[in-house]
Amino acid sequence: MIRVIVALFVCLVIVSCQPGRPSRTVRHTENDSLRDTVAVETDSTYTAPPKAADGLFDDFIYVFMKDAAFQRQRISFPLKFVVKGKQQQVNSKEWKHDPLYLHRDVYTIITKSKKEEALEKDTLVRNVVVEWVNLSRKEVKQYHFVKNDGRWMLNLITLVGMDNHEDADFYAFYQRFAVSEAYQKKHLLNPFKFRTYDSDNFQTIDGLLDPEQWPDFRPTLPHDIITNIRYSPSHSLEAVSDSPRRTLQICSVSGGMGCSLTFVNKKGSWWLERLDN
Repeated sequence: MIRVIVALFVCLVIVSCQPGRPSRTVRHTENDSLRDTVAVETDSTYTAPPKAADGLFDDFIYVFMKDAAFQRQRISFPLKFVVKGKQQQVNSKEWKHDPLYLHRDVYTIITKSKKEEALEKDTLVRNVVVEWVNLSRKEVKQYHFVKNDGRWMLNLITLVGMDNHEDADFYAFYQRFAVSEAYQKKHLLNPFKFRTYDSDNFQTIDGLLDPEQWPDFRPTLPHDIITNIRYSPSHSLEAVSDSPRRTLQICSVSGGMGCSLTFVNKKGSWWLERLDN
């Protein structure tokens, strides 16, 4: 009966994700080397952001990406830039404004648990890594931010091969999953969980779907570049342990619905367990 009810609401589901997280803005340059970062236009006048900008990292990173003058103030120069084990240094004169993921249509966040998701709103967090994952080049560019004396600062950028990343297995799986409908169907739990929102009746609809119904509901998945924001727990909190679960949130600043896919690893293979659209 639940599946029948869900089927009646196919027309209500947006096939392509148009998710929104108003607290963030999105995009990044296509370049993966620091010195190739493209300068972008910003306001000629600089106004210091409110003190609240250093509260949650979300508030800080928005200003950091958007405002070139603020960004330069919040970098520890000379900035260490480690490219696959080889260390370089970039001084203030060499630096060009880096918009990170400010101008992308969507950005992604990958979490392992509800506890890890909660760190996003934890004011005790002092270390955050913003990742730019280039799936085609199999490289991960990492921006390391530290909060000292109440101020967020960028103090290190690293570029590592995707194979050396702790989530290399999941990234390799997702790279295939994002581009192949046939591969997707082979990696869906049968049935898989589904949730959507009926804006006409203001109701959340939960149900189960068969893999055959996937084409009617599957979102548009970013397949070339994905991003991630990794929050490290404070010393006063218990560390977030690894888990066989990954939730991929696809977010947009345009407003609207949010979209997330939850995957679970069973016997060495990743499977889509749940779709929230």
